[in-house]
Amino acid sequence: MKKSIAFLCFSVFMVGAVYAQIKTIYYNSTWQEVSKSAYYQYYREVFKTDSGYLVKDKYRDGNLQMEGLYSDKKLKVKNGYFTYYSQFNGKSYEGRYEKGNNVGQWKEYSDRGLLSFVKNYDTDGKLDGPYISYFDNGVVNYRASYTHGKVASDTVIYFDSLGFATDTALYNAAGNRYGKARIYYTGGGNILSAIVTYNEDQLDDTCFYYYRNGKLSTWELYNEGKLEKNQCFDMNGNPIGCPDKVYNPPTVDDEKSVGDYLQQKIIYPKKAKEDGAEGSVKFSFQIDTLGNVHDLIIIEAVHPSFKKQIEKVVGSMDRLTPAIYHNRKVNEYKLFTYTFRLN
Repeated sequence: MKKSIAFLCFSVFMVGAVYAQIKTIYYNSTWQEVSKSAYYQYYREVFKTDSGYLVKDKYRDGNLQMEGLYSDKKLKVKNGYFTYYSQFNGKSYEGRYEKGNNVGQWKEYSDRGLLSFVKNYDTDGKLDGPYISYFDNGVVNYRASYTHGKVASDTVIYFDSLGFATDTALYNAAGNRYGKARIYYTGGGNILSAIVTYNEDQLDDTCFYYYRNGKLSTWELYNEGKLEKNQCFDMNGNPIGCPDKVYNPPTVDDEKSVGDYLQQKIIYPKKAKEDGAEGSVKFSFQIDTLGNVHDLIIIEAVHPSFKKQIEKVVGSMDRLTPAIYHNRKVNEYKLFTYTFRLN
């Protein structure tokens, strides 16, 4: 027994010795190499192994950003299993490369670190096999099948988070939508939202959009994707003037875009200036049909005070005008990256 234990310890030591760290490299927010004395956003640890070069990219706080195996010393050719991470919310995506191509099954994760996509690739790096999207609660959002980069199934069914079908779309061999599709409200239990027609992935002919109460919201006549005429209605069915665009994004105050508002309100934190910190914050949130902000998620933030500043500004937003789509108020998901730069 003592001999076995000694042999085990020796084996573990030898395995550990194979992964010899050969260098550490520091990067700014745009992945340009900087000195360790600069305020870096990422750093890279490189290990020589029997099968190539193991790379661990990390955020400044030490959390993993990526871990994977390269076959060459210059770290150009990905050849092995890779895992990518957001700074605060777990995995972003993971899968295997062969000579730089995605191969086999890859998984992607939402801002909350929960499974959102499962994709399969052939040896040429093209989508091949099942392609499935998920909501955060694990319910399938939609599923399709690919053959060497092209949609193989004629019909792709979209679902809402409760499992109700929301859209049955027809696809041709080129992967473009065609023909008539019926679209339903999410969580509505087959409440009709629209009847549209596609031609080579573009809206075509007359399309009809409905309020939740069943009344017509607008009809829109398209010719190869170009809107030629439309007529809008209020929720009681009375004709009204249409918004200036089919899609009007959410705004703040006097028709100011949400992005412009953030740009104006965000200030450079004093602590970050003192530290000489630069870098970006990646974050997301939702704006509902009442103009309220929900579910702020910080995905990456190089400095703690940057994170706090984003939380403060987004949390204080008010007087939002919700997004309008086909003459109806809709929930809007926003994803931003704000970069702090010292002058």
